[in-house]
Amino acid sequence: MLDWLGYRQGLPLWISWRLNRNLKNDVEDIFEGIAETRKELLFTWSYEYWGHLDRLKEQLNKDNPLDLQVGSERPRSLSSETRLNQEQLFSALYSRATDFTELFLLNPSGEVTYSTYASHIGASYSNSSPLGQAITYLTGSDTGKLLFGPYADPITLTIGPRSSTFHDKMTLLFMNAIYTNGTFAGILCGRVPNDVIG
Repeated sequence: MLDWLGYRQGLPLWISWRLNRNLKNDVEDIFEGIAETRKELLFTWSYEYWGHLDRLKEQLNKDNPLDLQVGSERPRSLSSETRLNQEQLFSALYSRATDFTELFLLNPSGEVTYSTYASHIGASYSNSSPLGQAITYLTGSDTGKLLFGPYADPITLTIGPRSSTFHDKMTLLFMNAIYTNGTFAGILCGRVPNDVIG
């Protein structure tokens, strides 16, 4: 049965399997339980992070501090009070949701208008980029939400780790569409390094 391992490795494994063969169903149940627990933890974690973005979106829309001009590529200039309020809301969420390495806003044309990572502000995503394709999908979606990835994004690597020890450029992006008076006005995004879910 285990002859491909050779006598020295195969024989001890075969003996062990023969001695424990009546435990096969118990071991299967244990591994199924572990898999089910892991699945539930991932669902709970993702619901928690969607909840964070939903609350931030509600707070931003409450006083309409985004003030995104529908059909325009650039937001109207924000008053200093509104800008400060927006920064406080983003900062508060960023300190609570430690798996997010960046929170940012995209306008309808795919330009980053605000980010907790200042170097990302002003970046623009074309329709041919992976993120541009996600934006296009999300604008036509009924759900208004998209968990995009994992995909390779060098910005994730540049930002660096926050809650995980291992870190690379693979990214999960929580994307939550914002509508003003029923019209698509932008996307609230939360960046999570893929390693966090490991």
